[in-house]
Amino acid sequence: MAADARWGAAAARAGEQLGLDVKCLRIGAELQSSDEAALRAAFGLGDEGASLLRPDGYIAWRAGDLSADPLHLLTEALASVAASSQAPQSE
Repeated sequence: MAADARWGAAAARAGEQLGLDVKCLRIGAELQSSDEAALRAAFGLGDEGASLLRPDGYIAWRAGDLSADPLHLLTEALASVAASSQAPQSE
């Protein structure tokens, strides 16, 4: 989830690189709120920040503002989250 379109492009490329299905919901576009500033504040985001939400709704990662290299930052975050969720289960 992000307001800045650059996160959407980074999410698409990071998902391709890691073989993950990643969807970016843009605040103000796919994700509408009557108070976008309050929504960003609730997620700890600046105007150009992004949150990575797990399918169960928990925040897995966030960047308060846009990074100089959002692709690198998001790829690392996705790889870390995906690796932890695929840990082998003990029998």
